[in-house]
Amino acid sequence: MSPLAADHADYAVVRSIADEITDVAGGVEELKILVGEIIRDAIDGVIKSPKTGRRFYSELQNSEKTYIGTCVEVDLRAALGVRRGTLLDLNVAGREVDVKFSGSTAWMIPPEAFEHPCVLISASDLTARVSMGVFVAHLHYLSAPNRDQKRGVSAGGRMNVHWIFENVAYPPNFWQSVSHETAAQIADGTTGNARMAALFRAVLDTPIPRKIVEDVARQKDFMRRLRADGERGTRNVLAREGILVLCGVWTRDRALIKKLGLPAISSDQFLSHRLHEREMFEARRAGFPV
Repeated sequence: MSPLAADHADYAVVRSIADEITDVAGGVEELKILVGEIIRDAIDGVIKSPKTGRRFYSELQNSEKTYIGTCVEVDLRAALGVRRGTLLDLNVAGREVDVKFSGSTAWMIPPEAFEHPCVLISASDLTARVSMGVFVAHLHYLSAPNRDQKRGVSAGGRMNVHWIFENVAYPPNFWQSVSHETAAQIADGTTGNARMAALFRAVLDTPIPRKIVEDVARQKDFMRRLRADGERGTRNVLAREGILVLCGVWTRDRALIKKLGLPAISSDQFLSHRLHEREMFEARRAGFPV
């Protein structure tokens, strides 16, 4: 797979759409990040691992996968700041453009999008890789209609996609790195503090996104449990066990992470670490109550 050649019949159309999308995103690298974050948020918002116990995209029902596609379309339009078309999802480069997301390459094109350009997004949540391209849904690029009169993109039709980027890494599914038993144990906690303590106790020395902590807590003010909550707070409970919960937004925490040679974390990530005896001195000197 690669961008279409300049002598392809659809080149002028797909290139103009691809260029405008890339430009409004601020460049292709920015577009990769934007699309990856949209997909991660959309899938996590449906899987809801801390609540449902599910960890994989493959565990979702077809209706849920369809809903993810809708979320990707809506969030992409909002993130790019482009208008919705009269008929289709986007108005780009003066054309009506549909957006189709697939967890594989099984994009289904509805009748109203036949002969129109489509933005095709393909993502594997198992490998956390995503591709994005533009394609004109000519009938001879499509397979036979299903009961809803939708048509899939045929194997030959996929040769006519103008790829903006291919097989690019996006934020992985955090819960795939956690065993089913551990995920269930975390979800079984009866309070927000109990669930968060179970998370940070089980997943050590690994950057944990803020969204994961928020989902596990299931509380509006989940950060309070990490700042101060008397002797029952998550930090307090784990500190008594020799485990520090560190936050990338706090300067003191970042300094200790660097001092101890732990994985660097961003401002929206957390890290828990079980202190070795020789590390206790550094933590206490930095003001941590351990």
